[in-house]
Amino acid sequence: MSINITGCPCHCPGCHSQYLWENIGQPLTPMVLDQFMKQYDGEITCICFMGGDADPKYVSLLAQYLHREHEGLKVAWYSGRQTFPKSIRKRDFDYIKLGPYIEHLGCLKERTTNQRLYKRAVGDDFTDITSRFSCASWLPYFGSASPPIKQMHVMSPPYCLINLSSTIGVSGSPMFSHRYWL
Repeated sequence: MSINITGCPCHCPGCHSQYLWENIGQPLTPMVLDQFMKQYDGEITCICFMGGDADPKYVSLLAQYLHREHEGLKVAWYSGRQTFPKSIRKRDFDYIKLGPYIEHLGCLKERTTNQRLYKRAVGDDFTDITSRFSCASWLPYFGSASPPIKQMHVMSPPYCLINLSSTIGVSGSPMFSHRYWL
């Protein structure tokens, strides 16, 4: 499940989610996260915070809460920052994406991207796994450059906007689709 956090201060030119620049939606609290976990009982294996650059300490507190209260759940953070904030612990996250979107370099799936995705190895040590997201790396498995990914969007401290989107089949047709806004 990905949670898009509104109030993004990055304002990257070419951003595909410019509506996230505003503070919209409802407060994102531990109680809201617990409601998702209960509602999608056993289906959520990872929560990815998309954004949160306006208040990284709050994102870190939510990550700590999720690890403490939901054993085995993975927590990721997609940040538009160039570097990880020194004021928070990397080990609060299992995955970290760093780097603003720079249009001519492309997104994470492009070989030319400036963005990097890291997976926690041990403690504060992370391994760069960016190359796994290159369009070319999906072709042998799915026959297209778009991997089937189950994704859920939400948004920001203090506001969140929820959009649950679907897994896309190899043919490109939705296997299911459920969307709602808080």
